[in-house]
Parts: sequence; C-alpha cells; structure tokens
Amino acid sequence: MSKLEYAELHCHSAFSLLDGASQPESLIDRAIELDLKALALTDHDDLGGIVRFASHAKERGNYPAIIGVELTLVDGDREQHLTLLSRTRDGYLNLSKLVGIGRASANRGRPGVTLQTLQSHYKGLLCLSGCPHGAVTQAIARGDQLKARRSCQDLREIFGEHFAIEVMDHGLPEESLWAKELVSLACDLKLPWVVTNNVHYAKAAERKLHDVLVCLKHKLTLDEAREHIRPNGEWYLKSAQQMAYRWRHNLDGLATSLQLAERCEFRLNDLVVPLPQLDLPTSFQCQNEYLEHLTLAGADIRWGLSMTLSHHEQLRKEFGLIRRRQLAGYFLIMNEIIQFAERSHILVQGRGSAANSAVCYCLGITAVDPIRHDLLFERFLSDARDGYPDIDLDIEHHRREEVIQFVYERYGRNHAAMVCAHHCFRGRSAVHDTARVLGFGVDEGARLAAQVSREKGLDTVGVKAAGFDVESPRIQSLIQIVAGLWGLPRHRGTHVGGFVLSTQAITEFCPVEPAAMGGRTIIQWDKDDLDTLKIPKFDLLGLGMLSVLSEGLRLVRLHHEVPAYLYGLPDRQEVYDMIARADTVGVFQIESRAQMNSLPRTRPSTLYELAIQVALIRPGPLQGDMVHPYIRRKRGEEIIDLIHPKLAPILRRTLGVPLFQEQGMRLAVDAAGFTANESEQLRRSISSQRHRANFAPLLKKLRSGLRDNQIPDDAVERIIHQIASFSTYGFPESHSTSFALLVYASCWLKCFYPAEFLCALVNAQPMGFYSVDTLINDAQRHGVDIRPPCLSESHWQTTIEGSTVRLGLHRVVGLGQNAMKQLQKARSCGVFKSADDVIRRVSLGQSSWLTLAESGAFDRFIPAGRRAAIWSVLHLSKTANDSLELEDSDESSVQFEKLTSLEETIADFKTLGLTTGRHPMLHIRHELKMDSVLTSMELRNCKNGQWVTVGGLVISRQQPETAKGFVFISLEDETGFVNVIVAPRAYAKSRRLILKSKCLKVSGVVSCEQGVYNLKGIRFETIDFNSSQYLPSGYNFR
Repeated sequence: MSKLEYAELHCHSAFSLLDGASQPESLIDRAIELDLKALALTDHDDLGGIVRFASHAKERGNYPAIIGVELTLVDGDREQHLTLLSRTRDGYLNLSKLVGIGRASANRGRPGVTLQTLQSHYKGLLCLSGCPHGAVTQAIARGDQLKARRSCQDLREIFGEHFAIEVMDHGLPEESLWAKELVSLACDLKLPWVVTNNVHYAKAAERKLHDVLVCLKHKLTLDEAREHIRPNGEWYLKSAQQMAYRWRHNLDGLATSLQLAERCEFRLNDLVVPLPQLDLPTSFQCQNEYLEHLTLAGADIRWGLSMTLSHHEQLRKEFGLIRRRQLAGYFLIMNEIIQFAERSHILVQGRGSAANSAVCYCLGITAVDPIRHDLLFERFLSDARDGYPDIDLDIEHHRREEVIQFVYERYGRNHAAMVCAHHCFRGRSAVHDTARVLGFGVDEGARLAAQVSREKGLDTVGVKAAGFDVESPRIQSLIQIVAGLWGLPRHRGTHVGGFVLSTQAITEFCPVEPAAMGGRTIIQWDKDDLDTLKIPKFDLLGLGMLSVLSEGLRLVRLHHEVPAYLYGLPDRQEVYDMIARADTVGVFQIESRAQMNSLPRTRPSTLYELAIQVALIRPGPLQGDMVHPYIRRKRGEEIIDLIHPKLAPILRRTLGVPLFQEQGMRLAVDAAGFTANESEQLRRSISSQRHRANFAPLLKKLRSGLRDNQIPDDAVERIIHQIASFSTYGFPESHSTSFALLVYASCWLKCFYPAEFLCALVNAQPMGFYSVDTLINDAQRHGVDIRPPCLSESHWQTTIEGSTVRLGLHRVVGLGQNAMKQLQKARSCGVFKSADDVIRRVSLGQSSWLTLAESGAFDRFIPAGRRAAIWSVLHLSKTANDSLELEDSDESSVQFEKLTSLEETIADFKTLGLTTGRHPMLHIRHELKMDSVLTSMELRNCKNGQWVTVGGLVISRQQPETAKGFVFISLEDETGFVNVIVAPRAYAKSRRLILKSKCLKVSGVVSCEQGVYNLKGIRFETIDFNSSQYLPSGYNFR
C-alpha cells in the first residue's frame, strides 16, 4: 500500500484576527510534525502573517509554504468566500492587489471585492470554490443546483484549469451531505475536487482558545455565543492518516491536494522591493556620486578646517560600504525629507543608530558628531548586517503630519504607505478579555488583572493573591486561555512613524488599507516583517520636546533678541548645576521621579554624562546591577574596575560598567573573539523578541570567548549578567547621545528662560510626565508670572505678554474645534470689547459660555465676580439667541457674593484642570500645621530616620517591575515634591486608599542619602477637600 500523503490548502492563523488561534510559526511546526507535504496560509482578506509564515518555513528547511488568502466576494448585500493560492510571482502580486482593493473599497472592517475585480486580477492564481460561505456550497445548501453550476462555470471561465471545487467534512451531517453533492458536481463538470480542513488552530487542544477569540470578536460571553462558535473541535491541522480515515470512501481529494500544491511554486522569500528612483542633477552619473557630493559639502559645513585624516578615512569607509550595499538611494530619500523640513522651518533630528554615521551627520540627518564621540559605525551599518539601515527621524509632533503628507505627495500614494503595528494580547488586557468571556464580573476581572503586568502572565500565585480558588475549573481555564492568548495579534494599528517607499506600486507586493486616521494608508506588515524581507523603512516620529524647543527658542529669539538655536546653545555651568539639584520638572528624559532621585548623586557635568544619565535609569541597567556601581564610582566611593586591558578602552568612559548596546558588541569582538556578524546577531537577539531564540547560544559563546582571553570567572559572569539585562531595555549609545542634546537644550531653556519654556510646554500638550497644573506650579516657584485665560487678552494658544505667560483659551475644558475656529475667526477681526461683544460675535452653546464664565475668562468684562459673570452670560446669550429683543435687565440691582479663595481654586480645576492662583494645599496649610504636617521644603531640614508627616496632591503612583513590589508615590504641595516609598506590606494594607485618594497625608521615616530626601511611607490618610472630585487624580503606574 502506497504511503498516504496530504497537503493542507486552507489554513487560518491568528492573523485572521479574532478567528485564528495559532501563530504562523506554530502552524508550520505542526505541519512538519504531521509530515504534511505543504501548507497554505489563507487568512481572511489578510496577508499580515505571511512573512512570519514564509520565513519560519525557510528556517525549517525550506518547507513548502504556500501564500494564499480567503477572499470575500461581494454581490450587493451578499458576502461569499473564495480560497485563492499564489502559483507564481504574478499570482502573488494579484493576490496582494485584490486584498488591498477589498480593504480600500469597503467599509473599515468589512473588506470585499466584486467578481468583475477578480476577473481583472486572476493571472498566476489557483482558485478553490471556498468554505460553506462560498457561492458554490451556499447554492448546494439551498438545493439550487443550477446556481451552483453557474458559479462553478463563472470561476472556471476566469481561472481555467486552475480552478477546483473545495470539499470539507468536520463530522457535521450537513457538511457530509454537501460534500457528496460537491463531488458529484465536480465529476459532472469534469472539474478537480480537493479536500481541505479549513483549519483555524494547529492542535485540537486549542479549540477552547479559538472559541474565546470568536466571543471577543462578537463581544459575547461563552454562554451567549452558542450560534457563533463552531459545534465541535475538528478545525485543526490533521495528518494524512486522519484525513484519509475521514475520506476513506474516496481518497481522490487528498491526491488532488498534492497535485495543486505542486503548482504553487511561488515563495515569498524571493520578493524584492526596489526603492524609488530619484531624479539626479545632470552633472552626476549615479546616485553614489550625488550622495558623496552632498556629504562632502555637508562635511565642509560641519567640520570645516577641523577635518583630519580620521574624518576622511571614516567617510571613505562609509562611502565604500554604501556603494557595495547599493544604499545611496536610501540616504538620498532621507536627505530629501530633511531638506523639506528645513525649508518648512520644521525642527527635526535623527537619532538611534543613525547617529553613529558620519554620512548622516554631514547630511544633517543627525546632530551628533560620531567621530568626536567615538560612536560605533557598525551598530548602524556593516557588511555583516543584512537589509537596510535604521534611521529614526524625530519631528515636532504638532507638525509631523506635514512631513507625512509631503512623503505621500512627493513619492505618490501608490508608492508610499505607513507601516502597521499589530497590537497583541498582553498582560492585564488578556486577563480582562478572557475573564469577561468566561463570565467573571467586572470587579473579579479587575482583581485578577491587577496580578499581572505587560511582561508577566497570570499564574497560580497571582490567582491566590486575588482571592480565587486555584482548583476551580473556571480559573484553570482562565489561566490556560490567558497563556494561549499571550502574543496573539488582537487588532491592527498604525506604526508610530514607519514608512515604506517603492518604485513598484506598494499594493503589488503588500496589501494597503486605509488607516483609522484620514489621509493615511498602511500596509499589512509590521517593522519586523520588513526587516525579515530586507525592505527599507523610513521612521518619521513625532516628538513633543522638539515642538517645545522649536517654539521656546523662537520666543527667546523674538522677545530677547538672543540667537538661540538648538545646535548652537552655549555650554553653561548653571544648567548643569540646575540638573544636579534635580530641578528638572518638564525637561526631556530626566524629569521622572527615578531620574530626579539619581541626579543629585550622579551630578552629570558634560553632554556625554547626560547621555549616560539617559541610559542609566532604564529597566536593563537597573536589573543588571549597573546603576549603583556607576553612581558609587562617579562619586569616588568605589574604585573604577575596568576588568581587563582588552576591556579598558570599551568601558573607560562608563567607569567600567557596560551601559550601552555598542559596548556589548565591541566587547564581544575585542574580548570574546566574535566576528562582526556574530556581534550583530548578539545585538539583535538582545533587542528583538523575534530573534530571542539565538540569545542563549550566543551568550554561551560569549562566556567561552571571555574565559579564553583570561578574564576572571567572576568578571565574566558579571558581564554576562549585565549584557543579558539589555534584553529588558538597554539603550544604544548613539540614541542616548542624540537624546542628550535635547536634554541639555530643554534644561538650558528652563534655566534661563522659564516663562518661554512653560509657554511652549503648555502649547505642546499632551506630552511628558507631569500635568499642566504641576508644570504651572513649578514655574511659579521659579518666579514666572502666569495669568489665567481671558477673553479680552488670551489667544487660542498660550502666549507671552512681556514677561508674563498668558494661558490660552485652549485650556478651558470642553471647548473643541468648533469653538477654536469661531474664537480665532472673531478675534482676527479685532479684540473683544465687552461680554456682549463676545457673545454677539461668537456662537457657542450655553454650556460653553457657562464654563468660560465659571473659569474667570469674563472677569475683565464683568469684575463683580464669577457668579455675576454666570448670571450675565446666561442673560446675554439668551438675548442673542432670541428673535425678539428682551427688556434690559437692571444688573446693578442683583448682588452676588464673590467666590471664596478655595471656591475659586475648585472652579479653576473644574473648568481648566489647573489653577494659576493659590495651590490647593495652601488653603488647608494652617490646619495641617496644627497637625504637625510638614511641607516638602521643611522635610529637607529633617534628619535621616526621623518620623514625620507630610501631605500633598498625588501626582503619580508607580510600581516598576524592577522594584520588587515597592510602590513610589509623588506628592506635591506649594513648596515642591515629596517622593514616598511604600514597601509591599504597607501598600497591601492601604492599597485602596492609596489608589483612590487625590490628596494624601503620609507618615513615615525620613531617608536622606547623598542629598536625596525620600519618605518611607507607613501610615496613610486621605485629605478631604470640598468638591475634591475636581482635583487632578494623578497618573497611575506610568
């Protein structure tokens, strides 16, 4: 008896979003395990999983991985499914076009193409008649043999010999009947028929996971979803033997699967995507010549007479590599984007590994001199590194869309699209979703979800901590399903800034679909997919701090006639002194609680030390035990140990502590005998989850190489531990150095021009760590005069009036785009003269007028107080809206009591989310003093170990994964901040109070180390205000 063989030609992965339960890689692994001769991936109107599918198949010995899709055909209101497989490259290009057309021409989430569209894109495709939702099977199910025949004939006319009738049987009586009739129909029409299993999960055990996904798709619980979930668990990958047993009465359909699979010769790994061809000046023969000309011109500007032999050698080295790798076009495209931004006065800065390149520096893409800072070029580009380099371009976030639309217009919408991001099930969201489907209550789901983080699943320990019985069958199912969901794609969004550009129409190699935001399109592949296929990606990212610096420096130039430009700011000791005091609220990267706690200890005094500071307070260095050794060495409290002469040049600048990825790469080459290629593999395995499988063997080789170079075992293990910790989150040196420029610039602006800094910060919101209210309080403590929104003086945005910051009307809660347009239009015709003038010239709803009155925006026109303003505005707005004139009311006869100081503060928070008046804590300071509650300033006069009580508004609550259960609370009062450290036991005891209270009184023990004051919180009490619901809630665990 001949060996039974089978190829599965209809299989869904998790990229049939919320309908497939297995990752593409798992399907390949299972197909190989079952000895299937080929496997076709046919997700619903989607090619998002094919790169992972194809690349894993290649890794598994070039397993035959067929690219297909289950396409939706639309005919009026009817939707029907069709299985399409790529036979040739042309077939794949048509498949991609069809999916893109279906996504672009239908309502979002309801893709589909017409039969006429299919007729125009059939070449190179193999067509199967589809599942029970296909036109042929639907007609058979209705008993309409004539319609079934006509549907088959229509498809045969399009695809000719490359059309087959698809038959499946999952043990359902109706499918068995349909199968007999479909086989009979195939014989009558002399068409081949093929067996598939319409697979939706790799193994039978994943059936429950699939049911949960379907419930999530339809927003139902399991108990409610009976008609939506499949009636049995037969939709999994089956072996040839299992399929033969099901079809034992006729094995022809299995044999056909092999014949059809052999026709599908196209493999995705052969895909090549060319960059757009740029028009060159006639004096240049090729892109390389033009790039080198532009670079050398830039070098004259950047370095001028200071250019040395090492500069020329570095440029020659980079030019040679760019020529060998045919990458000139990539740099020229990025140069065009930079030139557009410069012409448009949009502030941009390249960062990431691009800052290691002298070519990027000379073209103005990056701002860090890689030769001066001794940055590792191979971290950016090398012969050992496949694919295109990675250039991240930060752009003022308010003006980023201008750059994006330039790219669309310059290269054409058919040749430019943004990269997608697949949002996957992780942490708490996976628990919330699963709990809801399994019928847990909202509170129960929240308790369970609180036990996990984004990087940690739900286990029995967490279940017990949440107060549930671990042995409960429902809890067991929950744990199992949450583990299965982990990492599966849930929905597709837009990458933060990645662009794909190509000479070839993008829809010919990857489907393009409309993004949620109008005017944008995205491809169905993410950044890792592009990296796998070596397709170039251009990252255009919005950065709020660039918006702040752009506006802030412009205001300095305008109001102070100082030539303040981002890359020409003087190096001033006052700036570093401010940083050392941790006076960094609102600045870039070093404003967080953890950063402010470390700054008085590290006291950075150069740009490079700022780069170290940016990288230091990250999960990787914290978990790798790098932070405290660096601080001790920086303060002279510990000998700087460079470990070994071969490591000394690599580790000297970071005081013997490997903080940067580049140091790990250099260390591997210089001290462990790695090749450049192996060093790059090590970096990838550290920084990418997709390459993590190579991590352990590379660390093993690293350990062996270090020992071969006579490095002591204890030092080897310390280095291995530290490099391994980069996988949690370690910064490249080039990235940190680029960020350090922005750190210094933001600190310079705050130090010397705090009013302009605040104005720009307020206009750039939302961004950063702190609320606008906290930013205003901090500026006031620095002597900045800040005035509230005023209809007489304020523009829509916040402005500078002399030395005063005037908040704009954009800060008034509830005023949207319509109010903005009306107020701006009216004010462009002249300032408002009176309350009546405002209301006559601007048409707003009554609630908006009341909010403006309650916020104090009418105070200039109605000085009798906010209650009087509310009454007057109500009267005036009604008069303006009535068709008949009302009699004038005698306003002077109506007397209103003015708001108290506390009432004004509460009204400010209610209508503005902030106050420019008295800090809330000042209103109760007398009572707090009676209870011996100290201010944050008074805390700094206390002794280490002293028992004290403090109080303040809760600014943030944080529980970092590296903190072993400790919680950190930031409190703010009228004099500054208090950092409260809460041990796990104390937090568990007062958790609800800590999470719910907007204002806390905390008693505990003072901790003073190296000039940094913290309070170890032990007792907690809520401080109640009248109408405290309007006070800010603080950020939870950001």
